[in-house]
Amino acid sequence: LFMVFQALLGVYFTNLFPAMSAATREPPEALIRLIRRAIHSVFWITAAGSVCMSFLAPLVIGLVYGERYATGDAVTTLVLLSWILPILVWRRTGRNSLIVLHHVRAELVCSVIGLTLLVVAVYPLTRLFGLAGAAAAMVFSEAVAALLTWTVLIVRLLERRRWDASSGGLREISSG
Repeated sequence: LFMVFQALLGVYFTNLFPAMSAATREPPEALIRLIRRAIHSVFWITAAGSVCMSFLAPLVIGLVYGERYATGDAVTTLVLLSWILPILVWRRTGRNSLIVLHHVRAELVCSVIGLTLLVVAVYPLTRLFGLAGAAAAMVFSEAVAALLTWTVLIVRLLERRRWDASSGGLREISSG
């Protein structure tokens, strides 16, 4: 199920990327509007799906794997993993925004920090909580990487906004 949703999100972001790239040739507000629309249209849908999965996880596990697995770790793991999707939407929107703004290194640093956090957290959490611990490590590391990505993105957008304001009509002269 998650692979299907991730594939759909991949198609979505593949189609969103050119629009983001085009928006960088306009004032920063154009990209900001596009980012807001992307978050409002997809993030909230995936978050609602995660909330639903949080309630339906025992039923889903029971249908797919049998009633024997419909309690305990399998359900907890599914609930935790369902939250990866909205976090991926949040992170991927920020990631693509940084890339079109030519801040690839900053995005790479955020990704490496998230990956490092996963590597450090997965073993102890798995030892303590089994598969649910591994899922928690994934969700936590992705959330931290998303938060870092968005922090960098906001700083870069504010810098760009200041640059556009200080350059006066230079943008309009050079593009006209």
